Amino acid sequence: MGNTVMEHEIENVAAALSWLTNAAKELGPYLIGYAIAIVLGHILVKPTVDAMWVAVYGKETLKRLKSKNRWLTGVLGCVERTLYVACISAGHAGFIAVWLGLKLVGNWRFLGQSNPKDTADPSVPGTVDLNLLLVGSALSLAYGALGAQLIEWTSQHEWLLSSAATLALAAGTLGLYFYIRKRPRCAD
Repeated sequence: MGNTVMEHEIENVAAALSWLTNAAKELGPYLIGYAIAIVLGHILVKPTVDAMWVAVYGKETLKRLKSKNRWLTGVLGCVERTLYVACISAGHAGFIAVWLGLKLVGNWRFLGQSNPKDTADPSVPGTVDLNLLLVGSALSLAYGALGAQLIEWTSQHEWLLSSAATLALAAGTLGLYFYIRKRPRCAD
């Protein structure tokens, strides 16, 4: 009788391991897609956007903005990339246009104004802030779209294509970052 209990427990453990293996196979592509979009996107997009802010407004302004809830933009970027992956994966990419529209409407009052956020030189037009917003949004959208595509590719075991696309976007973002860093900066 002791053997049957032991055999039953072994069968339970084997069934649980089988379930975990299957779950990992099914969830793995999602974990990869979301991780690349959210984590790699944050690691590369935030410094690139910060470099643009420094190039336009100077380091002191960026420090002042960071002390005034600038961290929220990093959180917003992670939420956006999550949203982009989910919308594209679910076949509702049209919602992304609504989301971007909401962002633009929220910043619309700054267009055409000088120094809309009281951040630096009054001669800097408000459209500069809009451009910064658009570049950051475009980069986040690129990582979100990549994440959604990675879910599809990795579920089909397209590892070379997945790796190449990820490396290409990361290299492009790094290239943009270093290009921005070489630009003349605003005097602090």
